[in-house]
Amino acid sequence: MRSLIFIVVLFSASQSWAASPIVRDGRTLQLAEVTYRLDGIDAPEFDQICIDEHADTWACGVAARDQLASLIGGHQVHCEDLGADVGYRKRHIGICTVEGETVSLNQLLVRKGYALNSEPSAKGRFKDDEAAAKDKRLGLWKGCFVTPQNSAVDERTASCWADRAERTRIARYATCYSPIIPPCRLGAASRPSLRYARA
Repeated sequence: MRSLIFIVVLFSASQSWAASPIVRDGRTLQLAEVTYRLDGIDAPEFDQICIDEHADTWACGVAARDQLASLIGGHQVHCEDLGADVGYRKRHIGICTVEGETVSLNQLLVRKGYALNSEPSAKGRFKDDEAAAKDKRLGLWKGCFVTPQNSAVDERTASCWADRAERTRIARYATCYSPIIPPCRLGAASRPSLRYARA
């Protein structure tokens, strides 16, 4: 009997279900009392701003959060708890799936272009999904963005720029996939303190 109770407790500690999860941002959701960061992906911070294919700013962080909420809809969500997040003690790492789906929310966000494959935790799981989203110019890939891990380096990602010329100039230092905005260049003239991904 004790072994059965131990198995039930162990199973409930590693699995979480909730009918009404709270979506915090494009890669974080809360089920009951546990907050999960989706494993293997990176998504824009809630206040991050990106540049679209017309050199206009758009709230890509809000869009990523809304995409995650849309994928969940009103369905029940199940998260496999992979343990505590070493960066945030009150948060756990999880692979989360909507009831009735076989593909995780982690993978769906990358597939729709609102999150990136994040190594080493992804272990290459989402590389093909990221490549397909990039080829189709979905989500973040429709214009220019600073990779989420580097967005905190430059405060301009969380504010609106004064004019289109400034946005186009800044876009040279971001990851650009727009035919209108010039491709990224990280030559000697670029700012060495900024670590943007090459296109």
